[in-house]
Amino acid sequence: MLAVLAHELGHVHERHGLRLLLQGSAVALLAAWYLGDVGSWLATA
Repeated sequence: MLAVLAHELGHVHERHGLRLLLQGSAVALLAAWYLGDVGSWLATA
């Protein structure tokens, strides 16, 4: 159990979750721009 907790704390320390969130947002924004649906993104900003 301690090993699992240490592993998960490593993710927090390296900010893997934040990195994935930002990468996913960037991909979604680029797809919206390419498909011409940027207005929905601007409305939520």
